[in-house]
Amino acid sequence: MNKKKIQYCELVKKAVNDLYPIRNSKRETEAYFNRYLFADARFCKQALNDDGSLSSTDFKEREGEIKWPIAYIVRMQILNVIAGDDSFTFAYNIIGSGANSYEDFHRIMACKLKEESLNTVNHIEQVCKEYKEDYPKTNLADYLLDDANREFYNNRKNNLLKDEEWWLLAFNKAYEIFDKVRVKAYNPFKAQYMVKNIFFNDKVLESTIIGIVKNLIDNYTYELTEVQNKKLKMLYDKVDEYGDARFTKIDDTYLENMKELDLQKVNWMKATRLFNYENIYLWATHEAFNLEQRMNIIELIEKRYINEKKTHPDIFIYDLDQFFRSLRKAMSVNNVAESDEANSYIGSLNASINEKTEEIKQLKTNTNR
Repeated sequence: MNKKKIQYCELVKKAVNDLYPIRNSKRETEAYFNRYLFADARFCKQALNDDGSLSSTDFKEREGEIKWPIAYIVRMQILNVIAGDDSFTFAYNIIGSGANSYEDFHRIMACKLKEESLNTVNHIEQVCKEYKEDYPKTNLADYLLDDANREFYNNRKNNLLKDEEWWLLAFNKAYEIFDKVRVKAYNPFKAQYMVKNIFFNDKVLESTIIGIVKNLIDNYTYELTEVQNKKLKMLYDKVDEYGDARFTKIDDTYLENMKELDLQKVNWMKATRLFNYENIYLWATHEAFNLEQRMNIIELIEKRYINEKKTHPDIFIYDLDQFFRSLRKAMSVNNVAESDEANSYIGSLNASINEKTEEIKQLKTNTNR
């Protein structure tokens, strides 16, 4: 979705996201359109009932409903976005025909409606399957019907020794991530971080999910142009860097001047490779910083992360709140431990000094005799 070319992009994006899980239900899709996307038809219906005396100031949109003066434009933008995706057949035809429950149709004459039949739902579900959008599932076996998925699972199940529930979670999360990253694959150098910066507070799970995502990328061919295919290959190569020590390290440009850094001026999104939690940990625990500086680093990174996540929730898809809380707690515990260790060491030193002092006194006493 090219934001620069789409009017009312955020409204269009929300509508498409809302329609996404109900694509295979004509009834639910119609209900959504009537509830949120046909305020203009509802306005005209109400005006007609009032003998044309209704003014725009008297008409009230429902909560969440697209305002009536722009409803048609928003529908047209949605049409442009979903036109090439047959899984949105019902939504496409509703917009093209202008069909709504308010009997004020806005048929788009230049729009050729897509064929609907008793097999349309099955066709939509098959398209979703080809797009790898047929998730989440409640049965692991349904994922393993796919040959590539089954081979991945069989090659790892004996080493990981995880139960069905764990594997089902891994596949559900992997499909969700792939679905999000697939539509960003036109820019693989940015999309890579949506996969590599995974965080589920379980390293084995994270590594397995990324393995499944790589497998999905490698085997995905549905309706790809040559350019799209090449960019997916680029994305695969970048995601394949996951786990490489060269990726999970503080950049040399920072390491060379660590003690002279102005923490307030550091670009923390760049310094942590778009908030990779392992990179954040390396910064927060680096020996060049004292406890106050470490806590400041955590706060600065978290603030930047929260702002970026609000602005780009489609890019920063992981919730790092738990990670930041745990990191702060770890810093505090380590500081107490270091303080206790230091106090213990000082105590032992004092005891040793006192012991030596007593020995010296005893020697002096013996000498004086």
